Amino acid sequence: MNLIDGIKKILDHNGILFLGSGFSTGGKNFNGQNMKTGAELSRAICRNLGIKESDNLSISSQRYIEDPKCKKSLAEFIEFLSKELVCTEISQDQKIIANLPWKRIYTTNYDNSFELASEECGYIRSSITITNKRYKPGRQLEQAIVHINGSILNLNEESFYDEFKITDENYTKAGLLESSWKKMFDSDFISAECIFFIGYSLQYDQELVRHIANLGIKHKCFFIDRDFDDDDKEYMISRYGSLEKIGVDGLAKKILKVKSTYLPNIQMQKLCGFEKRDLSTYYTEKTYTSVDVLKLLIEGKLVTGYINQKNYCVSRYKIVEQIEGLLKYKNIVIIQSKLGNGKSILLECIAKQLVAKYNVYFVNSVEYLIEDMNYIQTCSNRQTILFLDDYGYYISLLKELGNDFPENIKIIMTCRTSININLYSDLIERYNYDPENIEIIDIDRMNDSDINEVIKILNNSRLWGIYDRANDSQKRKLLINKYDRQISKVFYLLLDSEVIKKDITNIVDSIQKKVGLFDFVLAQAINNICNLKFSYSDILEYTEISDSLLRSYIVDKHVRELLIVSDDKFTLSSSIFSQYIVREGKMKNQILEMLKKIYYKCSLFDDAYGKYYQQRRNMISRSNISLLLNTEVEEKLGKSDEELILNYYDNIKNLPTASENPYFWLQFGITALNLDNYQQASIYFDNAYTNALKMKNFDTFQIDTHKARLLLCSEMNKNSTNSNDAMETFFKAHELLLHNSNKGEKMRYVLRQVGRYYEYYSYYLSIFSEDEKKDFISKAYEMRSRFEGYFCSLGNQKVSIEICRAYLNYRKIFEKTGYLLKLKETDRYYNEKVCNNYLMAK
Repeated sequence: MNLIDGIKKILDHNGILFLGSGFSTGGKNFNGQNMKTGAELSRAICRNLGIKESDNLSISSQRYIEDPKCKKSLAEFIEFLSKELVCTEISQDQKIIANLPWKRIYTTNYDNSFELASEECGYIRSSITITNKRYKPGRQLEQAIVHINGSILNLNEESFYDEFKITDENYTKAGLLESSWKKMFDSDFISAECIFFIGYSLQYDQELVRHIANLGIKHKCFFIDRDFDDDDKEYMISRYGSLEKIGVDGLAKKILKVKSTYLPNIQMQKLCGFEKRDLSTYYTEKTYTSVDVLKLLIEGKLVTGYINQKNYCVSRYKIVEQIEGLLKYKNIVIIQSKLGNGKSILLECIAKQLVAKYNVYFVNSVEYLIEDMNYIQTCSNRQTILFLDDYGYYISLLKELGNDFPENIKIIMTCRTSININLYSDLIERYNYDPENIEIIDIDRMNDSDINEVIKILNNSRLWGIYDRANDSQKRKLLINKYDRQISKVFYLLLDSEVIKKDITNIVDSIQKKVGLFDFVLAQAINNICNLKFSYSDILEYTEISDSLLRSYIVDKHVRELLIVSDDKFTLSSSIFSQYIVREGKMKNQILEMLKKIYYKCSLFDDAYGKYYQQRRNMISRSNISLLLNTEVEEKLGKSDEELILNYYDNIKNLPTASENPYFWLQFGITALNLDNYQQASIYFDNAYTNALKMKNFDTFQIDTHKARLLLCSEMNKNSTNSNDAMETFFKAHELLLHNSNKGEKMRYVLRQVGRYYEYYSYYLSIFSEDEKKDFISKAYEMRSRFEGYFCSLGNQKVSIEICRAYLNYRKIFEKTGYLLKLKETDRYYNEKVCNNYLMAK
């Protein structure tokens, strides 16, 4: 790209400007003198102090307020700087440059020359310093001027130390790269089609200079400087971009020449990854039919315009009201549930309720996060609600907001329960969210009003099938007792008939005969069940089938029953329907073969870029693979299923994004341990530890938890009569669990293993000496505080069945000992959280 092309990019609104002190010298200050460069300002400071002149601005400034030989007061220094740095007159050349539609302007200058030039050209640009909050309602960031080192317009005795980086001491404080503005800076420089540096010296701010170089933008950078004869300087600039020794006046002439003939190609700013909802989203003149209801329940195909219509969907109105109330004093509401229990539909019902009072946006992509966030903040005339469906895919957004959460934004987001435990901990521990500002709502089980809604919906559309003649009371009992108050299980009420099962068999037989179609269905099923969010083009690439071939198959009635045509794309139905197809089609082997193929394809070229990081993590998660094998997360997998998973892990273990991933080796080790392959599990856990050491701040708490389980199980498997070995192994396992950094909800992983203590103690009871028994019991009692802390952390939640069993087993160790009395307080906390009386500690 040459200079003329770069100027055209600016006129197209695609240019970034970066100013150094060389830009300002054309203007005049309060004293009627030319604005000074950094070195010239330093010499002026020295003259004012009556000391030997120096070009080092930071040292001269430090001496002004600190050197006992010559110092003056801070107030005097601010007055001096104001006269030197407040620009009162600018040149015509500066105005020509300011009169361009720069996307944004960054400057290391303290002065207001660009603000003044902008005003005289009719531009009202926001003037910002990096100590300002990143997100502020109504702030105009388009074409904003960002002062990296502080602005003379904001200078006072308080801001001097907080944001004005001029003294040597102030320069050591956190700068742009440590601020909440860094992400916008990076995004601007990467996405801009050209960057112009005017009068900027590469000698200063070396950390910032290196950072800019590491962005890989040399090909679109122009350095505008005066004419000089310095080979070293010219060489240095050439390493970072193209040098144009034409000065501010020469650039102004070039701009005028290009503007006289060039017609800009301007594209209006718009949302890219965020989707705005309004009242019209939830209105249609059409009336839904029973077919629409069936498509919603089976295929998950929601028509938002029907949500306002009675008996179309389960509105969960009590939960909606609860969440609306929570928004008054919570920043974030997390909705969690198992697969298929209606999180996505609930989001739409909440949005429908809130859209009249709030700006409502659904986040579909964070590829253009900075642009979208800037846009919605600019347009923010009232409170904004962001909706994130499966928030694990939008972690970059949550990271961005963590340290500087906007006062006018609330977030409602969903997650599967099994995943939320870890993601929620990351929000608190890694991204600096305050747990007091977050509420978690579990929606797995319908309340009585939800059940009444389901009955009315199925009654109205006559979808009860064999239960059509049952009365409402009988239907209510059916939904509560047989289907466990879960929306996902209502799906099976609709599908579990011999006719439909036979139809599914015919569909599977049909698609298996068509080249590539079976693979496409498997890939779509994996995409739905594991919620991988791969695009349609991704699926086509992974399965090596063309869109045109798919279209040729759609004439088959079985294919039409299985695939949904939407927005010119073919997709499988809902995650629950996908799981049903896998189960009824007996596809376990094929589904894991396809999972291996997808992991290989998206792993091979993604190691460096990380575009599919979350997808790859989900594809090695045992909880997701359990769903593929049609088993609930809480249920124990059978041996044949565990062997399928072990084989899957074995096939991908040498891929670049698995081989050095401690999380992968942990999952592999757990699977080997479940199959009682203790030696194999030990090796894989060691692999996990080794690779964790290579990663910055990686906490091995998950590995420690399962390593403790391995130690206990493998020791019992030895069938040894050596009590010393048994005690030594117990001590090792106990230390891993006692000092484990799991906390809050995640502590249940640790406590589950503590529940094994009683089994271990009973196994070796006959060979333990009296002293060894006392030592064992004493050590085991140390876990009391971990149980107690966990029970207290649950809030209004109940203790899960698995932890109830673990605690009750743990208590058995202390029977007929004085320790049982010491557990009374812990028992009290436990009994308050128990869901059934028969599980209470007595």
